[in-house]
Amino acid sequence: MPKYQPGDYSKVEIDGEIVWVRIVRVDGRARAIVGIVDNVPTTDYGGKLQVGSRLFVSYDKVRDHKKSTDF
Repeated sequence: MPKYQPGDYSKVEIDGEIVWVRIVRVDGRARAIVGIVDNVPTTDYGGKLQVGSRLFVSYDKVRDHKKSTDF
């Protein structure tokens, strides 16, 4: 299990779409990350998902993870 940290980036899957999320907080008890969408989603989602949107995402939805030092 990767050690997620605030400031890291994760690719997460939302309804089949992959978006980058900058991690703000990690909730180990809920096995989830809280983060900010960092790229423009290709699907509109009625304006509910856009750059800057805050998400609560289960570890199960994380598809890739990068430390902030990897960039």
